[in-house]
Amino acid sequence: MDYDIIVTVIAWVTLAAFFWSIHKDIAGLSERIARLEGSVDVLKDLFRTSLTGKSQ
Repeated sequence: MDYDIIVTVIAWVTLAAFFWSIHKDIAGLSERIARLEGSVDVLKDLFRTSLTGKSQ
């Protein structure tokens, strides 16, 4: 086997592993963003109820 072929195969495998790692990181990040959005919605609802409670 030629060294060029070996280097090319190793480069493609490394690139695929890198993209898979990025895919997993982005999936984890989207889950964290969804949890953060949920927390902001809860805080927003609490703030609204506190404002309406004081005005009544």
